[in-house]
Amino acid sequence: YTPGMQRYGAAVWTGDQTESWEALQRQPLYLLAWQQAGVGFVTCDTGGFRGGGETPELLVRWYQLSTFMSIMRVHSTKTEVPHFPWLWGAEAEVAMRKAMNLRYRFIPMLYSLAHHQYTSFEAMFHPLLYFWPEDPHAQVATDQWFVGRHLMVAPMLSVFPPWRQVYLPP
Repeated sequence: YTPGMQRYGAAVWTGDQTESWEALQRQPLYLLAWQQAGVGFVTCDTGGFRGGGETPELLVRWYQLSTFMSIMRVHSTKTEVPHFPWLWGAEAEVAMRKAMNLRYRFIPMLYSLAHHQYTSFEAMFHPLLYFWPEDPHAQVATDQWFVGRHLMVAPMLSVFPPWRQVYLPP
């Protein structure tokens, strides 16, 4: 990281992550940390890069999370099953296609947020504590975030339980 690199439109990625639920769970915190450091363009290896521990559901969850990052990049090593949707079963393929279609609909918003970041120096993504700094729940919420000021994202980051709690500040 070089302070000021964001003025050149530089992007960072969260490293060669394993194909695991644990690695997936770390991505929102990485995204928010880079945003607070001033870097707007953050990506991960959607699906993880190495490890071989992937299931169709895990890959779908990676796609869904990556939909709401500034850059969506599906990537893996040559020795792993490629993260192409059609290689993971019909149900997973449909879910990944839905995530990609949503991503394409989301791109104009990202362009607008990137321009706003460039002109106002306000991050594209915000932790909850950005808007509610005195709220103790918002201070520790690192698995959900705002895209811009109006869209809250709270992705599924674990297989069990098959639901998740979302904190809605007052």
